[in-house]
Amino acid sequence: MSLDSYALLRQASFGLVDQLAIDALPCELRLQVLRPAWFRGDASLLPALVDLRELSTRQIEHLLSDYDSTPKDRSAPAVAQILFTQVDEGTLRAHLAHRLTVRLNGRSALLRYYDPRVLLQLTWMLTQAQLSELFGPVDRLAYWVDGQWHTLDKADDEQPASMVDAQRIARIGLINEVVGDQSGREALVEASRYVETALITAEQHGLIDEDDRIAFARHVMDVHPRLDAHPKVAAMLKSVDQSNSYRDIAALLSDDDWQRIAQELEHTATTRTVQ
Repeated sequence: MSLDSYALLRQASFGLVDQLAIDALPCELRLQVLRPAWFRGDASLLPALVDLRELSTRQIEHLLSDYDSTPKDRSAPAVAQILFTQVDEGTLRAHLAHRLTVRLNGRSALLRYYDPRVLLQLTWMLTQAQLSELFGPVDRLAYWVDGQWHTLDKADDEQPASMVDAQRIARIGLINEVVGDQSGREALVEASRYVETALITAEQHGLIDEDDRIAFARHVMDVHPRLDAHPKVAAMLKSVDQSNSYRDIAALLSDDDWQRIAQELEHTATTRTVQ
């Protein structure tokens, strides 16, 4: 049994459940669905709030066994975020439901802050003021990533929050797709920053298709950070159009071709350093 998990569950006020991320709850829980005003879809697609203070000892034990049985390569246990707050359930529920909305390309979309891997990205993408505004009355929260808890405290000196960069938020899903199962929070953040830069480069070269951008970012990670500086790769990027995807063009290169590209880019970088 995890003592840290037990202490968190007993001391905290509420938990967040990502209903899409789990097959079944480890025990019966009273879930309060967080529904933004514009959402008309199935409630099972939305996150839910659970009052941890009303749980019995048996329910706590079931939740603890869920953490203990959760391997590191699984996305999250049932209650993957734990919230500390002084406000009542209605106030917290209203705030969190309102904060589920982000505007992407002129349309309302769900900001999946309740997904711990999305929250991990938000911790470095957003300022302290933006995070404080996002979680409002929450004083402290814990989120489950890489088989352990990580905490996020509300800033003591709150500053006015600037507008959230929706374009960065839109990249989070792609970043997590490329990063995969890196071990450790710091390694995840470092890799995520690296991948974000690669995705921006892909956008600058006109790669519209998400799978193309993912493929390019993976090549940047595996081959070289300045991949687009190689003449062959630059030519590939220019030849992408509606009939020829980056993935299809890149698939024509062998492992030896990619290795040669990496060596030539490294040689160019070394030559410039020496000069």
